[in-house]
Amino acid sequence: MRKITQNFLMVLIMISLLISTDNTAYARKVTVNESGLGCQSGKYVYYAFEMSGVRMGIMRYDTTTKKKKEIFSYRYKGKDTNGFYDISKKGKYIFATWDLALGTDISQNYIYRIAIDGSSCKRLAHGQKPVVIGNRIYYEKCVFVDPGYGVKASEGTGKWYSMKFDGSDKKRVKKPDIRKMSGYTFYNEIEKTDIIRGYRYYIKDDSLYKEHVTTGKVKKLLTCKNGMYDYYVTGGYILVKGASDKKNEYGYADKMVAYIINTSGTDKNKLAEWMAAE
Repeated sequence: MRKITQNFLMVLIMISLLISTDNTAYARKVTVNESGLGCQSGKYVYYAFEMSGVRMGIMRYDTTTKKKKEIFSYRYKGKDTNGFYDISKKGKYIFATWDLALGTDISQNYIYRIAIDGSSCKRLAHGQKPVVIGNRIYYEKCVFVDPGYGVKASEGTGKWYSMKFDGSDKKRVKKPDIRKMSGYTFYNEIEKTDIIRGYRYYIKDDSLYKEHVTTGKVKKLLTCKNGMYDYYVTGGYILVKGASDKKNEYGYADKMVAYIINTSGTDKNKLAEWMAAE
């Protein structure tokens, strides 16, 4: 009887190993292509800064030559849009949320696949927050709502799906712990604190710091003396948005600036500067 029970348990274990659903696929050890303000791939960093007075297409920064180039415009059918978010790269494609609305009142979010040479693009889904995990794209599904302006606006449903790279085979999944899988062991949205691959990154007194979590050694990486607002760590580089160090005749900084630095705090380069607005 004991032998039969053991055999029965072995059969159940084998069946459980053979049966797999998309809900648990990302729990295995897979490659996660992190998404956010930008992403590093080899010597290139792909990025897009949006809002606060700026709209830009998907840009490519060469960490060797220090040159930047727009590879895909933020304009859609000849009209301005709110641009790109949640950028990641896999193979010959960039995946991102493209907000086709213009202005801060509404969003119209779609997941797009864009060729890295900018030669083509394809709409994959009505959604946002795409991230590549293994051989699939995980994202939050959106629906259209009526905000009362006579136009349609996207709204996140809180429901997560996955799909193939061509937008087919959409399946409902549970929400993956993307930051943890990407190497983020801790994240606090309010304090804007990350612990990434053994280092804690944080903003304090308009400066970006890097602290070794074991030794406690702290290094100041960059200061924006009139205000530092956001940063994003990708690979060996950090994208930073803050206020310009220059003040106007009224005594305040009316321009925003975007920088890229490496995670050692050196090799600082200005990516863009613009007048602050919505």
